[in-house]
Amino acid sequence: MCDSNQKNRSIVITFACDIHGGLGKPIFSSEGDDCDYHFVWKSSAACPQSQSSSASGFEIFLIVYVICRDSRFEIRSPSILVLFALYVILGVMYNRFIAGKQGLQQIPNYEFWAGLASALKVFRCPTPEGH
Repeated sequence: MCDSNQKNRSIVITFACDIHGGLGKPIFSSEGDDCDYHFVWKSSAACPQSQSSSASGFEIFLIVYVICRDSRFEIRSPSILVLFALYVILGVMYNRFIAGKQGLQQIPNYEFWAGLASALKVFRCPTPEGH
C-alpha cells in the first residue's frame, strides 16, 4: 500500500495493439511498491499503421506497355502463374491472420492493384490500323 504522505504517485500505461478493440479503455493491472499504478490499454490505435504502397505513374505505364506491346499477350510458362497464385494466397493469409486486415484490404499490395485497375479502365491498347 502506498503511503500518500511520503511518496509521489505515478501511473504507467502500457498500450497494446487490439485490432478489433476500437479505442478501448485503460484497465488496472497492478500496483507497485513505489506508489506506481500499472494500467494496460488495449486499442486499435496502438496497432502499427500499414505503409501505403500505391503504384507510381511509371510502374503503371510499364505494366500497360508490357501488356499492350503484344496484342496476343500470352503467358508462356505455367510457373509464372504458380508463383503469382502463391503470392496472392500467402499474401492474403498473412494479411488476414497476422496483420488482421479484412475485406479487400487482405489482397497483397491492394492499393497498387486498385490503382492499376483504375488506370487500365481509362487506357486502351492501341489497335493495329485496319482492324
